[in-house]
Amino acid sequence: MSKYTVIAYSATTPCYSNAYDHSGQSGYYYTFQAYISDLSTIGFDNAIYSVLQTGMWIYYENINYNGDLAGQVYWVHGVDIAVDFPSEVDGVTSSLKYAGNRYVLNEDSYTIYSGEFYTGDEFYGNVDTASLSSLTDQGSSIILTGLSDWTFYTEYDFGGYAYCFSPSTDRDVGLDGTVLNFGFYGSLSSAGVPDNYFRSVRKGCFSPNIVKASPMKAEGKSSNGAWGVIRV
Repeated sequence: MSKYTVIAYSATTPCYSNAYDHSGQSGYYYTFQAYISDLSTIGFDNAIYSVLQTGMWIYYENINYNGDLAGQVYWVHGVDIAVDFPSEVDGVTSSLKYAGNRYVLNEDSYTIYSGEFYTGDEFYGNVDTASLSSLTDQGSSIILTGLSDWTFYTEYDFGGYAYCFSPSTDRDVGLDGTVLNFGFYGSLSSAGVPDNYFRSVRKGCFSPNIVKASPMKAEGKSSNGAWGVIRV
């Protein structure tokens, strides 16, 4: 088996994706440990058919994480989980990224995305944030990792209306005991929260307005992970 290279970082991180150009984790592969907005820049566009990975990874049909053009999203989360992509998303991935902290698995964190279903630009945080900066009034979906709730506010500096989100949708346990917890909110508007509404975030739950998360529809699931397609 031939290996291309580690992308962007030579140091091994616990969050990784070995992406293969054949099913069954065979053929040539890249080890990804960082975001790639355009896989054609490394000669691996539309080449992914299976993965072996740890963490939450999102595979997008188009470049720039489907931010410029809508497309399918394939997601996989788990601990040392091996997955073959279904035929409808075989060989279509043009960009990819992970969610959470690639150095610290299951760290308490949030990522808010400009588009629904984790597409487009993002803002990542693991501490109280008085301003969402470029994602202010732009968030349409959220992924939480770890065990902590997070409160999102409609004004800067933790003011205005407040909504509490929880990482309560998915829990993966690896054979070595590694645990990953997630909260998935693919569409804030579908969860009953106004779209493009938040300006600051605080760790913990400080609101009676609890936003219920719905597990993403999985194509497959095991004790150490799950995977599925978000069709658009």
